Amino acid sequence: EPQIVSISKSADNTTPTAGEILRYSVVLTASSGVDSSDVFDVTLTDNLSAGLVYEGNPTVTTGAGVSADNSIADPVITGDGSIATPQSLLWSLGSGTADIDITEGEVIIISYDVRVLDSVLAYQPLTNSVVAQWTGLDGTNSVERDGSDGIGGLNDYITAVAVAPVVTPGITATIAKTRVSDTYGAADTDVHRRDSDASLV
Repeated sequence: EPQIVSISKSADNTTPTAGEILRYSVVLTASSGVDSSDVFDVTLTDNLSAGLVYEGNPTVTTGAGVSADNSIADPVITGDGSIATPQSLLWSLGSGTADIDITEGEVIIISYDVRVLDSVLAYQPLTNSVVAQWTGLDGTNSVERDGSDGIGGLNDYITAVAVAPVVTPGITATIAKTRVSDTYGAADTDVHRRDSDASLV
């Protein structure tokens, strides 16, 4: 049976500042052994936090057997990265954005860039989650299992959720003060007695 036994997600920068690009990598591992078979047509859904937007440069590794011709393009994107509509990224065979298979016992890595919006605040958590689904047959088939029942269902070709939390750093500022002009003179230290004082005994 085809199984993705582990999924993990990481970011190359866990403390990005506004405007910076960070690169996410999702690692998928297929099961091995006498009861295992190849994984086909991986679908990847990544729900980004508000404050993050897809920036491009998707890549997928290749391997032996069915993994030799893996390919990926830009995903189907919904949302604009705002609080009201965070972005969701979808890669799938059906949408024409990915054709990813995993030979049993092998590991593939899917990577892509996202950008931190200028609207983020200091110490803002940028949470996100990714999940993978797959099939046991190569190519589209209306009766194959594809994970659409979710974990615990009969049609359960779906992973648990993987997260890669990042948080924006605090603001560090240095204030410097310099004197650009001064009216001070040497005579300013003298104390002068008023004329009226001279009459005092």
